[in-house]
Amino acid sequence: MSTIITDAFFIPEFIMDTILKTPSFLFLYTVFSIIAFIVAFYLVFIFHNLFIAEVSVKEAVSNSVSMVSKNKVNFLVAAIKLGIKISVFSLLVYSTVIFTFIFIFYVIPPLKSFNALSLSILFLINKATVFIIVNIVSAINVVFLNQKYHEYKGVVAKSHPVLSKPNHTHIPLLKYALLGLLITTLLVQGYGAYKTTMTFENPEFLEHKIYITSHRGNSSDAPENTIAAIRAAKKVRADAAEIDVQLTKDGHVVVIHDFKLNRLAKDPRTVVDLTLAELKALEVGSWFSNNFKGEKIPTLNEVIEEAGNAIKLNIELKPSNDEKELANAVIEILKQYNYFDHTVISSLNKEALFQVKKIKPSLSVGYIVPFALGSFDFEENIDFYSIEMSFLSKGLVEQLKNQGKEVHAWTVNSEADLKKMQRLEVNSIITDNPVLAKKVLSTNLLEKGILEILSLLD
Repeated sequence: MSTIITDAFFIPEFIMDTILKTPSFLFLYTVFSIIAFIVAFYLVFIFHNLFIAEVSVKEAVSNSVSMVSKNKVNFLVAAIKLGIKISVFSLLVYSTVIFTFIFIFYVIPPLKSFNALSLSILFLINKATVFIIVNIVSAINVVFLNQKYHEYKGVVAKSHPVLSKPNHTHIPLLKYALLGLLITTLLVQGYGAYKTTMTFENPEFLEHKIYITSHRGNSSDAPENTIAAIRAAKKVRADAAEIDVQLTKDGHVVVIHDFKLNRLAKDPRTVVDLTLAELKALEVGSWFSNNFKGEKIPTLNEVIEEAGNAIKLNIELKPSNDEKELANAVIEILKQYNYFDHTVISSLNKEALFQVKKIKPSLSVGYIVPFALGSFDFEENIDFYSIEMSFLSKGLVEQLKNQGKEVHAWTVNSEADLKKMQRLEVNSIITDNPVLAKKVLSTNLLEKGILEILSLLD
């Protein structure tokens, strides 16, 4: 989303994740979205009534609702038809432009190249094409709404004075306006291409590796925080798997995110109130897919045995007023398996992290920050900060790195967000889509290697 409103008011992805995974929240979100669509649908002509008919806000609302109500089938069908035409038009134009330039840069000898400059030009063309298409589509939508407004008002669009009597004195002004828009677009996109080139040519950027941590095992391909999820994370060769741990009533460390068991096991009880045996009696796989029916809540021991040396673990401590006990129990298990070199510890609870540092000072610990507002004071016992990606900026990343801290970003799932984190040069990302992350975050290193090979062939 790229409008001013959606950029200024956004819902952090971890909140959306909670909404989409919680039936009651999802229901409310769906109802709200439907209501918002209906309201927007019936108020679509409010501005036409305000600025063309020049009526009051109350009358504008009433007129818009009345116009749409009387013609809703006609308007909806026409809007759908226009939407299909616009989609086809946009796809054809975008595909033609992009594939033409890809063909020029990568196919036609002797112009075949694979370097930062050609990539920057391609990105410039991509942005400019999208910008132009968006503006054309916006103009088409305005014309469509104007036409429908006059049609429903009983005015023939062709005979409307605004539409039928063009003022030729405004044509030169229109030309200058369009020329100014074109020049502005080229300048803005050119600056973006320059910044992209400088980024891709930077050796530190090319050599910078971002560790890919698969969220809750690999929660896209298997039930979260299960042995199957760890296997799935290993299968896609993620650098690490993030898991959540809690203590049972009888002091065992189990791997599960939620304190309550409603969502995963359809059980109203909480983890801390049950023994390991009682938890093992529950089934936590069928909610995800019948293929995983029978999956159990694993212990930390079982997860470590499954992970082995194939994948590292980011263990998030989720204490229930038992910070020290949980930290002590986790450290004891890591010691039992000699697994310190394969593990980092993270938590929302600083006391739990400080307890880990007290027992094992060499173990890397990270403080999880859902909302990053303002500056960060130096914390000697914190090695990295795990920050919700929406709050990360270049300045914040640089500030933390200047303090000697690593920066981990969560939960980064889209290609656009992955590229943003790459530009910010975070140290690690936590993602629900490790396959996409590997593809996006490895692109520049791959291009560098191909460029070197091509230079040798020349």
